[in-house]
Amino acid sequence: LLAGKSFRATNTNGASNTINLASNGTYTLTAVAGTTEGNSGLPVIANGHILTINGNGSTILRSGAQGTPEFRIFTVTAGAALDLEGLTLSGGKVSGLDDVFVQSSGGAMVVLGTLTANNCTFSGNTVTTSGGAIFNVGSATFDQCIFTGNSNVGSDNNQGLALTEALGVEGRLAADHADGGELCYLV
Repeated sequence: LLAGKSFRATNTNGASNTINLASNGTYTLTAVAGTTEGNSGLPVIANGHILTINGNGSTILRSGAQGTPEFRIFTVTAGAALDLEGLTLSGGKVSGLDDVFVQSSGGAMVVLGTLTANNCTFSGNTVTTSGGAIFNVGSATFDQCIFTGNSNVGSDNNQGLALTEALGVEGRLAADHADGGELCYLV
């Protein structure tokens, strides 16, 4: 449903769109739906599109079943915007080589455009390059978000959030919810 026709339609109609998820639902992704800047479990948020997802306490996760391919949950391209409210993103897994840096970074998402996240949790996401949960080279704002159990298995920096030096993060993160190493890491 989430990765089906309604999500694809909202991402290709050229308008700002809102998806309201069922209260406390779980949406399990099992296949790659987008391949821009690496694999993602949901279609890529494309240039010129603004997507709002009201999570209502729901979770979007990559299946942990044997045979599930590696992918992050979201890719937000340059010129696109993603607004998340009350959502958990979990289980994203991306690996690769340093020479394809963006493609092997950001377990939950890669942000080349704009991200706003309110009351969200990023947990149990894994990468081999940078940004256990999020790799941001765009613009990101967080309010009351929790980063927990995210890892970078290819580095001593088990960061939840990787940022470029020129761009950064605004807002408030929930205190004491960054496990293992740094919460933020400048790349």
